[in-house]
Amino acid sequence: MLGRGARAAESAATGRDTAAAEARLYQRFAGRIELYGRRHLGASAARALVQRVPLHVLVAIRAGRVREPAALAKLQSCMQAREAS
Repeated sequence: MLGRGARAAESAATGRDTAAAEARLYQRFAGRIELYGRRHLGASAARALVQRVPLHVLVAIRAGRVREPAALAKLQSCMQAREAS
C-alpha cells in the first residue's frame, strides 16, 4: 500500500494531474524539511532549504530516477541532508 507521498509521486511521474500532485508532495514534506533546516541551519537557511529540496525531488521524479515511490521519504531525507551540508 502506497502512502500519500508515494501516490503523489506516481501521479507526478506519469503526468496525471501533475501540478496537483507536485503541490501535494510539497505540502507533504515542507514541514519536515523546515524543521530539519531550523535544527541544523537556522531559520533563514531553513526557508531556503524548503525551496531547494522539493525542487530536487521533483526533478528526480520527472527524470524517472525514482524507482520506488514508496521510498520517497528516504529520497527527501537524503536530499535535505545533502543540501544542508
